[in-house]
Amino acid sequence: ARQEMRAAAGEFRGMVALQVKDLGVDDSLGANRRRGAQGTRFAAAADSARRIARLPMGWRGRATMAQTLSRNQFAWGMDVSGITGGTLKHLRRWMVYAVTGGTVARKAPEALLALAAPGSFLEPKLQLAHTVLRGWAKRCAVDPSLPGVVLPAWRKEIEHPAPPGRPRGPVSLIVHHVRGLGWCPTEPGEWHLPDGGQVHVTHLEHASHLITERLRVLRW
Repeated sequence: ARQEMRAAAGEFRGMVALQVKDLGVDDSLGANRRRGAQGTRFAAAADSARRIARLPMGWRGRATMAQTLSRNQFAWGMDVSGITGGTLKHLRRWMVYAVTGGTVARKAPEALLALAAPGSFLEPKLQLAHTVLRGWAKRCAVDPSLPGVVLPAWRKEIEHPAPPGRPRGPVSLIVHHVRGLGWCPTEPGEWHLPDGGQVHVTHLEHASHLITERLRVLRW
């Protein structure tokens, strides 16, 4: 039975490899088909933020509620399709609205979100980067062969980058966010830091620590 399970797992992995061999460079892989469902999620996240803003509690409680409700609602699917610039502004406005109890800060909302949530990423742009990069590290830790599967698509993305804000798919999105941290996306499983250090993506704990710390620096 164990051998049959292993054979089935190998067959499934082969099917997945076939499907993602050009992941990140093929517009037909389904990333854009998620946008309709994502729009519904974004609207639901904004509705949650409006309800949270009316709750009779302090800003710390509202920040926690925003993190557990609104943020989780808009997080679905963004590790494949990303979020457009306009949607980021929309989400940021409503997250600030929730935290401040309805008094929307029109100046430096990113700084307000950083002050309100020092231990988490209420800023949607940072949360997107954290979800994309840590999600990739987690997948690679579970299956160390995955970087080799997407290597052809990764190299194509390095040679011919997608336009800013218009990722072709998950691989394109990952490469974009690695560069956004100021790192060099040399390979799917290994990224280089400006100081000469390296991020070995299959080492989940170490990679997660470096990603989180870098985002905390960028938050300010």
